[in-house]
Amino acid sequence: MHAFKIPFTGIFVGGFAVILIGLIVEFSQRNFKEIIQATLLVLAVKFMVSPQSPIGAYIAVFFQGIFGAICYKLVSNFRTASLIFATIAMIESALQKLLTLTILFGKAFWDAINSFLNDVAKIFGSAAENGSFTLVIIYLFVYILWGLILGFYLSALPKKLNEFSNKKLLSDMSAYVNNYVKPLRMQDKTRKGKTVYIVLFISIVLLGILVFNNSSTLYIMLRTIAGVIILFFIITPLLKYLIKSNLKKQQLQSQNAIQSTINELPQMYAIAGGCWQYSKAKFRGINRIKQFSFCMLLLSLYGLRNE
Repeated sequence: MHAFKIPFTGIFVGGFAVILIGLIVEFSQRNFKEIIQATLLVLAVKFMVSPQSPIGAYIAVFFQGIFGAICYKLVSNFRTASLIFATIAMIESALQKLLTLTILFGKAFWDAINSFLNDVAKIFGSAAENGSFTLVIIYLFVYILWGLILGFYLSALPKKLNEFSNKKLLSDMSAYVNNYVKPLRMQDKTRKGKTVYIVLFISIVLLGILVFNNSSTLYIMLRTIAGVIILFFIITPLLKYLIKSNLKKQQLQSQNAIQSTINELPQMYAIAGGCWQYSKAKFRGINRIKQFSFCMLLLSLYGLRNE
């Protein structure tokens, strides 16, 4: 989704993962073991093909897989389980982002937001002494609302996929996939872009240290640099090493499945690219995102049609 410049990528990627887990549950007939194996397989493949992914992505996938398996095991009604699972998964995603901000920038970050929002409120003759708390509540509310929407959408999705799996629609969608041409050097640009962002971020912080000489600002900026270094260059590599060690056994046991999944990635990429072109040509606004995900799911389940 990052590659195709889809807006609000983060929240849609998390939502799409929730939908996939729900469909795995439905089509595996709630086989707890298969759901856990699928989660471990995703982690293994993700680590092999995208080791540069942030540790938060691995934590989110692991949490969603484990919690999804438990939730659907304990709650028999598919719609109720989907609502609970999607909502909790989105709350976890939101809290993880807030926790990362707090670790990196500390309490001073929230104090600065409070001060800024209070100054803005005074312009309009009001006050907002604890504006950051209000922002966090709104942020969580958006994720909870998105989780509920996902839950309702997921609960009706299996039936909808069966209803729309007609030959004409699949052929129409497949034509876009078969004609899709992958942009050159997209992956290299993504990796280079990530490095540029990190260098730019550290440069801005260092420039701030030179410009501002008061002790509180200096403390915030030095703490931020220290947080970035510790999180991304010490904790993340260490946790990835532990994940890699724990996944070695899984790789040995499921080597064929892992290799098969990796071999299918180019086709999956083509399906994603073709589906985005299909939805872009036929739909607008939020319907474009909705049809993009539906197209991917439909073609992944029922395969391409060449006629």
